[in-house]
Amino acid sequence: MGIEKLLNGESVEIPYGIDPYLMKLISINSNSLDFSIVGDWEPVEVLAQAILPKREFFEAILDGAAHFWNILIDYKVFEEKEIKDTTSKEYPKLMIKEIEKLSVKVKTVFK
Repeated sequence: MGIEKLLNGESVEIPYGIDPYLMKLISINSNSLDFSIVGDWEPVEVLAQAILPKREFFEAILDGAAHFWNILIDYKVFEEKEIKDTTSKEYPKLMIKEIEKLSVKVKTVFK
């Protein structure tokens, strides 16, 4: 996962949305990261860029991810027959557990 790479001091590039954009996250130091959204073509178009506090950024991303998976559970998205055959209905719960593990790791790193 991208957060684990950043916690280890690595840079991360993740596709952003369905258009050819990238979200780039570069660890600056133990407390800050360089966040940018750029076009994935030449010349590179920078759509957004900021220096962000790592802890607050990670907490916001993880809270949003947990909310997303909980909504899928509430609406029983993975219990529908078409999906059930290819993806376990337990998948959202497994993702929430992974998010909880990362949240604990973030809290430990940024005491």
